Amino acid sequence: MSEARSLERIAGNRFEKKAPNKSRLFKRRVRDSNPRTCYSQQFSRLPQSTTLPTLRGKDNIFFESQKSFLKFVAMNFASYSKSIALVCILFATAQFCAAQHYVILQNGDSITGVRLAYDAPIAQNAYFTLDQNRWKANEISKFSNNNGTFANLSHIHGNDTERYALRIRVGRAANAYEEIPFGVYCDDTLKVYPGMKKVNKLLASGRQLDYYNIGDGPVYAANYKNMMRDFSSNSESVYYIEHHRKLKRMQVALLTAGIGIMSYEFIRQDNFEFTPIFALGTVISLAPLLAQSPKKEDVWIAFDEFNKPKVGTE
Repeated sequence: MSEARSLERIAGNRFEKKAPNKSRLFKRRVRDSNPRTCYSQQFSRLPQSTTLPTLRGKDNIFFESQKSFLKFVAMNFASYSKSIALVCILFATAQFCAAQHYVILQNGDSITGVRLAYDAPIAQNAYFTLDQNRWKANEISKFSNNNGTFANLSHIHGNDTERYALRIRVGRAANAYEEIPFGVYCDDTLKVYPGMKKVNKLLASGRQLDYYNIGDGPVYAANYKNMMRDFSSNSESVYYIEHHRKLKRMQVALLTAGIGIMSYEFIRQDNFEFTPIFALGTVISLAPLLAQSPKKEDVWIAFDEFNKPKVGTE
């Protein structure tokens, strides 16, 4: 009997339903399909995660999408605002530049206008027209159009000449000018066409310091006399100006010696032959070309040294 009762108890416990634990009903609100255990005999490889988003995560996803959208709008608005600002700046700059044509007369008067035009009729004096105003070419000292700022060189080479220089560099104290054929620059746009190499060579190189001026003063030729007068306050500039003069004198001496040797050898021979002495004279005559580049460099270095800020002032 005792054995039968024990078997009944075991069978009853097997089919007995356990009461649910109320604390576990509300403990987990998250849906999760991840298996709690993984038996090697049931799977040939580890299963991939199939976790579903939590019920509470719906609000987080919504707010995250809102943040992404607002960030996208902010980034695009910033880029568009930059583009709009750039267009406005370019438009304002174009309007500003359009009103910056000006002329400075020989007496110092300055007149500003919208468009400066130049004309050189046949058998007549050239003239400039700024809006409704008109002047002869030799009445103007400086002027500006779409292609740059120019200086009239008539006060250097004579009122009967028409020669102009383009400002190629603006310095702290002095400005550099290079002489150009003004016919290329006289219109609103450059008179240069692709493929016309001869015309392109007429443009300023930006490497030739032919003239200069101090501030808004008159333009002077970049020679020893003028630069020593105006750059004498800078010792470094004076050094390079003196070195420029030495190279120039050396060029003259070598050229004179070479021509003298060639002339002597030519006169000495009854029937001219190219002898070693004549070859020596030719080499000496061509030697000054080697000093041409350092001589130009000295002028530029003197100009740059003069434009450097003084110690203690800036």
